[in-house]
Amino acid sequence: MLSPQKNGIIGITNIFKETDCVGIYVNPDNIDFQRAINSQIYVDKSGLIELTNAKLFTEQQFICVSRPRRFGKSMTANMLTAYYSSGCDSREMFSDLKIAKSADFEKHLNKYNVIHINMVNFLSESKDMNELIDFVSDTADKGQELS
Repeated sequence: MLSPQKNGIIGITNIFKETDCVGIYVNPDNIDFQRAINSQIYVDKSGLIELTNAKLFTEQQFICVSRPRRFGKSMTANMLTAYYSSGCDSREMFSDLKIAKSADFEKHLNKYNVIHINMVNFLSESKDMNELIDFVSDTADKGQELS
């Protein structure tokens, strides 16, 4: 997640504006999280958003969400994307979840430029981490769609 006030966001955004991936990777919509909410087995973990909001613009703003395989990392990333991305309106989607009861619910809702990249898409194209970083960088430099 990048604040619109930070240096570099214009340059990053301009790389993606020339491609077809705007709206997929830069300020994406909330459809992936909507699918999760629509599922019969959805468990509300939006309390993580309140904890994340408390860390924004502090020295602890860089958060690593690590969990074992199949424990909801992608769903968590989709939830954070749906909440923070200025590319959509998620007010109604979150209105019945725990985060809606937070005093800061609307303060950060859909207010930020978000870059959402699922690294699994790149792992199949790379043998190691250096090759992965090169592949992502080259894809962005060429203005190709990141998928």
